[in-house]
Amino acid sequence: MAGERRSYIVFGKIHISPWVDFRTNLIEFLNTDKRVISKRGAYEYCFGDIQEFTIDRHKLIFGRLGKVSRRKEVIIDDRESRRFITKPLDFSMAEEYSNFVIDIENKQIVFEDRMGRLPAREFRYAFSRLYKEVHKDLSDLQILMISEVEEILKEIRKYELISKG
Repeated sequence: MAGERRSYIVFGKIHISPWVDFRTNLIEFLNTDKRVISKRGAYEYCFGDIQEFTIDRHKLIFGRLGKVSRRKEVIIDDRESRRFITKPLDFSMAEEYSNFVIDIENKQIVFEDRMGRLPAREFRYAFSRLYKEVHKDLSDLQILMISEVEEILKEIRKYELISKG
């Protein structure tokens, strides 16, 4: 099906250096307008659509980590003239994004592994780099994967309502 966004759901635990306030640092970090550049320089990573909400007394944050092309121009096929023409881009084009939800109290994150376009390892790398860009102190953020099925099911069962948004 064209346009379908195929992904896997990944469960993780967020670790921020223990000497900083987890919630305050996390909120400040997620609401930043800073961006970091990918290892090869073709993309920038940034946050968007950050929203805080509460479900069954659990404070949650929804957001998206975007992978944005750094291209400033595109080559188009001009069929009439039968030429390829370079045109400047006057907008930033998001190549991909990964939805995520963070449970603040339990320091857990659920996010999309976008299978090749924004895989889990790239998501974790960008998330950590963005944190370091915002908090220039000695604190650090890491996402550790939860891979045990029983542990994941135990965490899911804590929530009273899970719905498709």
